[in-house]
Amino acid sequence: MESMILERPAGQAEQAWAGAMAELNRLETECDEKHRLYDAAFKRFCELRPDRASIPTGELPIYCERDLLERDLSDVIDTLVANHGRTWWGDLESAKATKQAAIDAVHAYRQQHEQARSITNVDAIEEAASRAADALSDAEMALVQMRAPTPAALRWKLRRLFGPGDSIWAEEYTRQTYEDIDRFLGGDD
Repeated sequence: MESMILERPAGQAEQAWAGAMAELNRLETECDEKHRLYDAAFKRFCELRPDRASIPTGELPIYCERDLLERDLSDVIDTLVANHGRTWWGDLESAKATKQAAIDAVHAYRQQHEQARSITNVDAIEEAASRAADALSDAEMALVQMRAPTPAALRWKLRRLFGPGDSIWAEEYTRQTYEDIDRFLGGDD
């Protein structure tokens, strides 16, 4: 049995394309705005967050930012005590005080970090920007999957799918193809 694709009459197809394109343009504007808001919030967050350099991470099992923010440090002193005389020697009380000071510094860092996130609302703003980008991607995918009702629509789809910068080929190599697309399908979006 042969598959049958139902096509819209030409006028309806052009209207559907125009409506989908208008929605894409609206979503591009919205996405740009959400990302501008995120950039500003993240910049402010970076200004407010504490300086990692102030943490004596050499005293603790902290190797990256994630460790600094998430690693459970509750057993650091117990491990220090358990290893005293086996893997290290020295003044235990002084070592415990040094480790505790480092742990306290990490807890203060975490608290300041969370305050900076809360003040700037950076997580919620980032999530809104991500949702806007997803909606934009969905709208673009819907347009690419629609039948192109005009040569200009086909040109838009070809440019979107295979435009300069999106190709595995060097731009110098593909330039003539893009010029052919413009010549045969019109040069204006």
